[in-house]
Amino acid sequence: MTTADRGTPRLPLAAAETASPHERVWIALGANLGDPLTQVTRAIAELGAMPQSSLVAASSLYRSAAWGASTPQPDYINAVVVIDTALSPSALLAATRAIEARHGRIRSAERNAARTLDIDILLYGERVVHDDALSIPHPRLHERAFVLLPLTEVTPDAVVPGRGIASTLLAALPLSVLSETQRIGCPKDTSGDDASKPAGLGYTSPTDKPPTPGMILGSTL
Repeated sequence: MTTADRGTPRLPLAAAETASPHERVWIALGANLGDPLTQVTRAIAELGAMPQSSLVAASSLYRSAAWGASTPQPDYINAVVVIDTALSPSALLAATRAIEARHGRIRSAERNAARTLDIDILLYGERVVHDDALSIPHPRLHERAFVLLPLTEVTPDAVVPGRGIASTLLAALPLSVLSETQRIGCPKDTSGDDASKPAGLGYTSPTDKPPTPGMILGSTL
């Protein structure tokens, strides 16, 4: 087991303020109000346009049932992007919340409320950061198929500090949980036809196809 697999010492956010020029970060997006397909697609581009940041890769779009909702909600559209950024964790959080606000996000005291756009920082390199406003890695990352499926699509060997390898975490999820999340296509390609995938988004190489749950788990859902 590597040091990364065991996790790194927890640091307060203030101790993690200085980012390297090319820190790699994984970010999840989700939306289930308004026009979720458009909002997630536009937000992917906006993440890549943040100051001192560049888009490395974006997953396919996935549809999932609302997770942990106390009342019925529309399905979510989800994706994960990889960016390189020189923004510190707190500056990155501020930038992502500004993007949410531009898409009409209104924060509610209700846990798991429906939303026009939700952006979560999943991983910031191999750092472990805990603060009143931010926890990295995301504390429920390892439980969520709608995060692990797009995450393993773009980076199967991503290390979740304290938890292990993303693809291993995905394989450990029950089939009943995995079946609630389905790939529906690439960003800007809501028809599901890969032929019109825009340059710079989607798979990490033009010939790659995203893994399906059956491919990852060796079974068919």
